Amino acid sequence: MILLLFLALGLWGCAGKNNDVEKPNTVDETSSNDRERVADIEGFIIDKTEKSITVVWNVPEKDLSLSKREILELAMPNASIVSYSDTSDFTIGDHVAIWTTGTYLESYPSQSTATTIQLIEK
Repeated sequence: MILLLFLALGLWGCAGKNNDVEKPNTVDETSSNDRERVADIEGFIIDKTEKSITVVWNVPEKDLSLSKREILELAMPNASIVSYSDTSDFTIGDHVAIWTTGTYLESYPSQSTATTIQLIEK
């Protein structure tokens, strides 16, 4: 009987301890404020479709007047095709900051999906 009493008191005392454990910070990519994080990609748009843009970085601005193929050769491996829900606000030559889901296909140019694209300058 005394053993059952100690067992019951021990279990009752441990029941509330998990509520005090601090949970690690998690980021929900679709609802977080991306501007609080550093952009995953920052570069210049060299091509665009209705749902994607091709961005390069570490390429001198003077070389951005070359053909897409020539720019991609100069930029290698610093290029990415980024899918986005609507690219109508952007034009070729825009300087942009891009936050992605963090998943990249290992191709050239790499491929990813943007959660936010911010225009830096036209």
